[in-house]
Amino acid sequence: MNCKKCGAQIPDGAKFCPQCGTDNSSFSVNIDFSADAKNGVQFDGTVEENGKVRKISKKKGILGIVICAVIVAAVLVLINFSAIENFARKTFTSPSKYYAWVEQKYLGESVDDLADAYADYLIWSYTNASKSKGTGEISFKIEEAGKDLLSAAALSGVDLEWLDSGKIKYTVAMTDEALSLDLGLGINGLDILSLDALIAGGDRDGAAYARIPELSPMYLGFDLGFDPLENIFSGSLSFTSPFGSRVPYNDARPANMFTGMKISDLETIGKSLPSKETLKKIVKRYIRVALKQISGVKKSSKTLKAEGISERCTVLKVKVDSDTLIDIFEAWAKEIEKDKELKSVIEKVLKGLESTEIGAGIEDADADEILEELSDKLTEAADDIEKYPDYFISDEIEMAVYVDAKGKVRGRECELGYEEIQIYTPHKGNKIGVEIVLDDLTITGKGKDNGGKITGEFSINVNENECVVINLTNFNTNTVLAGRLKGKAELSIGEDLVKTLQRNGMGSESVNVARMFDGYNLVFDFDTAPKSGTVKMELKNRKNSIVSMKTTFSRGNTGEIEMPADSKVVDIDTEAPMEGLSEWFDSFDTDKLVDKIEKLDLDSTVETVIVTLLEKPQQILSILPHIFGGGRVY
Repeated sequence: MNCKKCGAQIPDGAKFCPQCGTDNSSFSVNIDFSADAKNGVQFDGTVEENGKVRKISKKKGILGIVICAVIVAAVLVLINFSAIENFARKTFTSPSKYYAWVEQKYLGESVDDLADAYADYLIWSYTNASKSKGTGEISFKIEEAGKDLLSAAALSGVDLEWLDSGKIKYTVAMTDEALSLDLGLGINGLDILSLDALIAGGDRDGAAYARIPELSPMYLGFDLGFDPLENIFSGSLSFTSPFGSRVPYNDARPANMFTGMKISDLETIGKSLPSKETLKKIVKRYIRVALKQISGVKKSSKTLKAEGISERCTVLKVKVDSDTLIDIFEAWAKEIEKDKELKSVIEKVLKGLESTEIGAGIEDADADEILEELSDKLTEAADDIEKYPDYFISDEIEMAVYVDAKGKVRGRECELGYEEIQIYTPHKGNKIGVEIVLDDLTITGKGKDNGGKITGEFSINVNENECVVINLTNFNTNTVLAGRLKGKAELSIGEDLVKTLQRNGMGSESVNVARMFDGYNLVFDFDTAPKSGTVKMELKNRKNSIVSMKTTFSRGNTGEIEMPADSKVVDIDTEAPMEGLSEWFDSFDTDKLVDKIEKLDLDSTVETVIVTLLEKPQQILSILPHIFGGGRVY
C-alpha cells in the first residue's frame, strides 16, 4: 500500500506513513456485487479496517436499528404529547370526565399566574414593609409635530415654544421608623428643583420635615399630631395644620380591625401567609372537587369560525342548575372537614396574628372550629338553594366549550336567561381570529399568535359601530395575570365613535373630545416585571410623533432613613406659623435657581413672576392663609 499524500511504500497494517507521517488508516465495508446477489446490493457481514478484515454481529446491527427507531418515536411522541394525551382523554373517558380535565388545565394555568402575582406583589410587599424602597422616573420629549402645535399655540398667546423635554424623578422609602419621599424636577435637560420630605415615627412620633435643597439646606418642620406609621390603617385620622389646629380627615369612618396596626405587623402577617405553591395546591383541589360534581356533559364536533379563521373543535355542552350548585357546596363542605393542609394554613395565620397589635383575643381562635364553621356555612347555603332554587339560579346556565386537538380551550358560549356571552379564538397554524360578544359590545379582529404573543389589529365595537381600534405587536397574553406586561399596543379612535356617542345621548363635551383626538394614535410599549419595568408612550398624529413619554420604576430594599439634625430644622409653631415660615424663607439662596430659570428662555412675563417670587419669597406668606381657608383644610 502506498501513502495517499507522498506515494511512499507503507508496510501492511501500518497506520502512519514512515516518510511524511500522514495518517493512512482506512475503513471499508465489503459488499457483494456478484450477478447472483439477491435484491441488488448485499452486505456480507465483514468490514476492513487498516488492512484487517473482521466480522460484525448481525444482532448488534439489528439492535442499533431498533435503538434509533425508539429514539425517533420518542421524539415524535414528545412533540405531539399534548395532542396524543388529548386524543386519549377524549376517546377513552366519558364526556364529563373529559370536560373536567379540560377545565382543570385551563383554570390551573390561571391559578398558577395569579399565584405568581400573589407572591411577587402581596407577599413581597408585606414581608418587606419595614425596609422597602421604590424609585422611578417619568420623562417626556416634544417631537417635531409637537413643536409645530406649540408654535400654533403661541399665536393664541400661550407661549410654550421654549419647552423641549421634562422629567420627574422620585424615590419612596419606608421603614418602621420613617417614611421618605424625594422628588426631582428637570426641564430641557436641566435639573431645576427637588424636594426632600420625611415623616418620622418612633421617638419623633409624627414629626414631618421638608426642604428644597436648591433654595435652602434647612428643613421646614412641623408636628402632624399622630404617628402615621402606627395609625395609617386606622378608621379615623387627623393631622395638625401648620396654619391652624387639628384638621379632621374623614372623621366619620369607624375604627376597624386594622386600627393600631404597625408596619412591623405587616411583615409578621406576610410571613404567616401560605406560600404560592401551597395556595396553588389548595385552590386547584377545590376546583377539581367542584368539576367532579358536573355531569351530563354532551360531546360533539364543530368548526369554530371568527374573522375568516376556522378550526375544527370538540364541543362540550354543559348545564349547571340548582342541583349542581348544591352538589358543589356539599362536596366542598365535606372536603373542608378533612382538609389538613387548609387547617395548617389557618393555624399558621392565627399564630402570626397573635403577635401583632390587632391580634388581641385571637389566641382563643381555633383552626378546627373555623373549618367547622365554614363547612356549616356551605351546608346551609346548599340547603337554602334547595328550598329557594329560583332565588339563587332562576335559569339553567348553559355553556359550550370549544376544545382544539391539543386540549386547549378555543371558545366559549355561556347563556344565562336572556344574557349570552360568546368568546371565539380559532387558530389555523399561527393565525388567530377573535370574536367576543358581550351584549351590544363586541371585540373583533385577527392576527398571529406566536406562543401567546399576539400581533394583529382588533376593534371594539358598540352595536356594530367601530369605536376604538387596537393594534398589538408581540403582546404577551401569557403573563398578564401574573402582573407582567410585555409588548406593544397602539390605540386609535374608530371611524364610528363620534356617531355612537351622539346616538347614545352623550354630552357635547364627550363628542368634542372624540373629534379632537380623531386621527391621533396613542402607542404603549410595555416591559414590566414585579421588581422593575419600563412603559413607553407616544402620541402620534397619523405617522408623525407629537410627544414621547417614558416611565421607569424599580423596587427593592432600603437601609435606615436618616432624620435631619435639629440644627437643620426650622420648626413651625401652630400658634404662630408665619414666624417659622419667615425664618425659613430668610435661609433661601435663590441665585443658582434664578440662573437655571433664565436659561429656560421662558415667556418674559412668566419668567418675571417666577423670579420675583423667588427673590422675594415673603410675598408668598400673604397668599398661604387664603389657600388654606384660614386654617381649615377640606
